[in-house]
Amino acid sequence: MRHLWLLIIVSMFFALWLLAPCVAEEIVTIGEYTFAIHDNAAEVILCNPDHEILMIPDVINGIPVTGIRQHAFDPCEDLVYRISIPDSVTEINGNPFASCASLEEFIVSGTHPSLVVDNHALIDKTEKRLICYPAGRTESSFSIPDGIRMIGEKAFMLSGLAEIIIPDSVTTIGDEAFGTAFNLKQIIIPNSVIHFGENPFLFCRNLETIGISSNHPGLMIVDRAIICKEDMRLLCVLRSEEMTSYSIPEGIREIGAKVFYFHYHLSEISMPDTVTAIGNEAFYYCDLIEVCLPEKVVSIGDFAFAECRSLTRINIPASVSTVGKNPFNGCFNLTDMNVSPDNASVKLIDGVLFDLTDNHLVLFPPNDQREEYTTPAWARSIGEGAFESSNLSSIVLSDGIDVIEDNAFTNCFRLNTIIIPESVTRIGAYAFAECYSVESISIPDTVCMIGDGAFRNCKSLAEIQLPALLTRIGDETFSFCKNLKHIDIPTHVTSIGNYAFGLCSSIRGIHIPDGVMSIGKGAFSECTSLADVSLPKSLSRIEARTFESCTALEHIDIPCGIYSIGNYAFAECQQLNSVTIPVSVTKIGINPFSNCQELSELQIAHENSALQIIDDALFSNEDHRLVFYPFNEVTSYAIPEGTEIIGEGAFEEHNCIEEVFIPNGVVEIRKSAFFRCNLVKVNIPPTVKRIEYGAFCETYLTSLIIPKSVIHIDHYALDSWEPIVFTVCRGSYAERYCIEEMLDYVYAEE
Repeated sequence: MRHLWLLIIVSMFFALWLLAPCVAEEIVTIGEYTFAIHDNAAEVILCNPDHEILMIPDVINGIPVTGIRQHAFDPCEDLVYRISIPDSVTEINGNPFASCASLEEFIVSGTHPSLVVDNHALIDKTEKRLICYPAGRTESSFSIPDGIRMIGEKAFMLSGLAEIIIPDSVTTIGDEAFGTAFNLKQIIIPNSVIHFGENPFLFCRNLETIGISSNHPGLMIVDRAIICKEDMRLLCVLRSEEMTSYSIPEGIREIGAKVFYFHYHLSEISMPDTVTAIGNEAFYYCDLIEVCLPEKVVSIGDFAFAECRSLTRINIPASVSTVGKNPFNGCFNLTDMNVSPDNASVKLIDGVLFDLTDNHLVLFPPNDQREEYTTPAWARSIGEGAFESSNLSSIVLSDGIDVIEDNAFTNCFRLNTIIIPESVTRIGAYAFAECYSVESISIPDTVCMIGDGAFRNCKSLAEIQLPALLTRIGDETFSFCKNLKHIDIPTHVTSIGNYAFGLCSSIRGIHIPDGVMSIGKGAFSECTSLADVSLPKSLSRIEARTFESCTALEHIDIPCGIYSIGNYAFAECQQLNSVTIPVSVTKIGINPFSNCQELSELQIAHENSALQIIDDALFSNEDHRLVFYPFNEVTSYAIPEGTEIIGEGAFEEHNCIEEVFIPNGVVEIRKSAFFRCNLVKVNIPPTVKRIEYGAFCETYLTSLIIPKSVIHIDHYALDSWEPIVFTVCRGSYAERYCIEEMLDYVYAEE
């Protein structure tokens, strides 16, 4: 009996172990943000901004927002100028704002438990870590506040600073801390710094001098190289376009991560016999032709020689026991790869590179002309980029393969047959992206995770069977699959990512099961054949551009429970003729029905107090905004009293409207409000303060009176097809605008 219970317990543990890969945190997209929810806390993992000023929410769906992950704000680039962080956020991983090139200001309350803004820099008070210096600042010099102990990862990424002063309190400089600070010319590292991360000066192309004292306890400079004394690790080498060859100093034991990253003039490298480790991306995108690894090298890091496209020959000695993610990814001219026959861990088997420590297929030679390949029965995983751009037309993965890693088969243009065994549990991001010839794929039910973009631009893919245990369809998973006609979404799916089915132009109908709680931006955008779609009652929001340019869609049922319709959600749905907005919708974004020229039946539930239809136009009561005016044959229209904002694109491309009366009380005329209308007459009341980009662009106005109340006009706001004579008040903003834009104007009678 005891043996029976022991067998049951062991079986239960084994079952849990099998299911473990399928257990994932919940991913939810709300507005501009995507969150990962676990342990009753939410972290921001992605932001796709719609505004120049971002306010991170403190609570979503009753769950506190407590953290921000690395890379969360990468899509922001030059779009965001100001970010407000709530008191609930106490954990920030790395520098999530490293790619925000236009960021000028952080807003943090004076009572925040762990964050503070000091001289524009965001600082973690608990760790005494400088998280981020806003890249959009225009100052040329910055002194790091006294008391800071750590300059965090990518803290000064993209900054325009020429000088950075480091105080003696700093003990740690993080990975790529000053990376891409292109204007940085010189810097002094105080003796207090004893921890040095991966290449802190990556892409500092104008850096001429790094000041390190001769008695520095942890660092030294030898021949343009910074070296960590403790472990004799080469930390970085100052860039020079004239440097085509380099001899690594004697005594170096480790070549650190990204040391020669993008040294694209470097064609020859000499390593001393003391080298035992080569770090991640150490020689990424160099012009190396041949590499001879010393006999003591034990490990080769992830992508160590990736994208060295001139590399033709490399030897791997018997000492190498660890090989990271595809060290030779993108080395398309690598024809001579020699592995010592005495190496017990790394082997070339049938010309394919394997790491035998975990039976991992590292690289299928990029110049191999074979059209078919079957993995060995003992292989357990397909490495990142392992078959990228290969010539294969058929691949058979043996039983026992459990993971297909990111980009494993990316750009295998000729690949048309894929057999995925039931042992596979995970398919990585972009694993089969750009496999143009693949027509069908069956994914076994053992797979519970499919990465973003896994089948992106598989333009011949007509059918695919998704596994029953799948809980998330990621960003761009099937985008550009223009021949995909039908897909069944499994009942366990709770989220569909941004642009997941974007440009799937052959899909005609799709049923989204109950249980799906979030559908990302543009998820079905430009599905031009989509005529039938059902939205689940579990959905709470329709995100920006979700169904944009679904030109065959005639009708959409918006379920009660939806409380928000995002910007341009149904824009360019040119056959859409009927929409009913339920009582639950309280928020509506920028013109969700832009250029829906057939939309003649727009109805709002009687009990809805947030929205209303007045004289056929859709209004938001929250901000007194005219959201959308339907396409009809009306030539003259009086905007209703009580309107304060004429929304973005509200009358865009309305060819019939020639005359509009705007009442007192309107304060803003937003972007493209009357863009490409046949407008010949309009008044601007004395309450208007802002006229935004394209508001009256490409109309037929010949005269316009601009009142003294106007304090802002965007460029190209008033570019009519005809020359306009403006009437302005002396000394007004409008007068200055006309002078700066060289526009004709006359003065109003006083």
